[in-house]
Amino acid sequence: MRNQLFSKKYNVRYKIIQLTFFTGLIFLIHQANLVWGQEYSVESIPQELKDNAKAVIRSSDIVLKLISTNKAQMQIHKAITILNENGLLAANLEQHFDKYSRVNQIDFVVYDGNGKKVKKIKSDDIKDISAISGYSIYEDNRMKYIDPNYQTIPFTVEYSYNIVYTGILDYPDFYLFNDYNISVQHSTFTILSENDHLKYRVLENNITPENKISEDVKMRKWSFSHYKPLKNESFESPIIEIIPVIQVAPNQFKLDEFTGNSKTWEQFGKWIYTLNEGRTALDESTRNTIKELVKLASNRYDSVKFIYEFMQNKTRYVSIQIGIGGWQAFEASTVDKLGYGDCKALTNYTKALLETVGIKSYYALVRAGRKITNIIEDFPSNQFNHTILCVPSDTDTLWLECTDQNIPCGYLGIFTDDRKSLLITKDGGKLVNIKTIDPNEHFVSKNIAVELFEDGFGTAEINGKYSGLFFDLLYPVLKMDDRDKRKEILSLIEIPSFDLINFSHSTNKTIIPTIDENINLSLKNYASLINNRYIFRLNLMNVAEPLPYERHKRKSDIDLRWPLLSFDTVLYQFPKNYKLDVIPEKIIIQSEFGEYISTVDIIDGSIQYTKKFRLNKGSYSPELYNEFIDFFDAISAADERKISLLKISE
Repeated sequence: MRNQLFSKKYNVRYKIIQLTFFTGLIFLIHQANLVWGQEYSVESIPQELKDNAKAVIRSSDIVLKLISTNKAQMQIHKAITILNENGLLAANLEQHFDKYSRVNQIDFVVYDGNGKKVKKIKSDDIKDISAISGYSIYEDNRMKYIDPNYQTIPFTVEYSYNIVYTGILDYPDFYLFNDYNISVQHSTFTILSENDHLKYRVLENNITPENKISEDVKMRKWSFSHYKPLKNESFESPIIEIIPVIQVAPNQFKLDEFTGNSKTWEQFGKWIYTLNEGRTALDESTRNTIKELVKLASNRYDSVKFIYEFMQNKTRYVSIQIGIGGWQAFEASTVDKLGYGDCKALTNYTKALLETVGIKSYYALVRAGRKITNIIEDFPSNQFNHTILCVPSDTDTLWLECTDQNIPCGYLGIFTDDRKSLLITKDGGKLVNIKTIDPNEHFVSKNIAVELFEDGFGTAEINGKYSGLFFDLLYPVLKMDDRDKRKEILSLIEIPSFDLINFSHSTNKTIIPTIDENINLSLKNYASLINNRYIFRLNLMNVAEPLPYERHKRKSDIDLRWPLLSFDTVLYQFPKNYKLDVIPEKIIIQSEFGEYISTVDIIDGSIQYTKKFRLNKGSYSPELYNEFIDFFDAISAADERKISLLKISE
């Protein structure tokens, strides 16, 4: 038995040594083929790779070595030529690391436009800085950072370094490039592994990897050459949905003493559940407070609402990301005592409060952000960056954002709504859809009363209502101090010349919240007096501008992430010694992208202008791009429509 055990340990140790030796040999051969200071003159770059480029990746070679469920290494070698000032940031080296990874063996050399070596970065010039996000009170995230501090353009930087991983939840994905106007001469990505405890998926590219097996070590290698720069196109999907990406993830992984796998969403969810199991206990005093609180509730929603608002009033959001704490929630009793926590901690705390009165809820993982890539459903892995709470119901499931102390119960907003979420249950993970706000709830409406004077000046009283997307965009402004709030409000008013007299806002905390706005303006020279004519633009505010984009053969889909609705009603009182001799015709602009309608009516001697604009959500073919521009150009022209009043003869 002892000999068998020794033999098993020896075989495992031998395989690790074998893998390390083999991959080290591969890398040495690889490095030998990459001659430092090879031909880096700008003239040697093909012209088509320089056209419309701010930088060129001359070579990029990345080798990922998978050693065990919690150990891996990555070796990076890159050479990048900077062609103009817009590309200077591409010359910097930025590599994040944390408790489970470290960066070492950094070499960094700079060459001039002729390919001549001009400087080597010393170790003292390599910065090791904190990478704490602005809302955190502590993280163990850090970053190795090098700015070559070289301004004679063009020039080339060449660098290499290693990353050693001692805890695995996911592997770094491969991106051919990560910005627009960057071309690629040559790039490779290689994975070396002893076993198949991994999976990969190639996005937006049909390249099949080169496969080699040598004494139990498997090599997969992808090669890319001669990629022209990608031009930034308006209304496009996130760049990582357009460029070649190789997504890599472990089937089995280990962080600290926690071992798991992501072969299925169910199994990945079980790992998250195990991580947080037994962390919802609360002391008797808090439990009694919650039980008393819900006695006032007349229905289930009110019970959830009272508990949610209790959590909001008692806690504040901070981020603490240390080691396993980047994935494991604080215990509910800790949050109850301290009064703060990150998204995981506050979600777990709210779950614990609901459990006190027998209301079931599920910890839920989500990829948050206003413009995010969709979850790849057939690739179970850690694709999430945020946690929310799901309170299930047969009729109206509630989703709770636990990090905002002000939003109403059950409202998520565009940061997390309308996407997939992974519910964490004791039986494992389950992908579900988060409910979507009704498209008609993404609206802004304005009722405006304007009084125009004979000299062309005037006053305007604006009463607006914001909902959905528009609520989310204006809501952060309301949290600013008075000076910054006034500055922001001024920037949102699209009138050529005016004075802001006063403004006020109030929030209606319904399940789909709205903001009511009241603004008073003094208008300057709004109307033009030409001979005996009194001329002014009908659309006081929210004038659409033509899309400032050239017409070209578009490559990416037109991605309209959110539906939009806007309603404007403007009632103009004008000087009595003028009259409207011709009522402008109704304008209707219709397209598969949306609809625009504007009308002019005379009501009790005043001019009433109404406008309705609707933009449809959807992903549209690149071939429709010129039609899309035509649609907005037509709307812009309609929004600039003026009206002319004739002076009455005395």
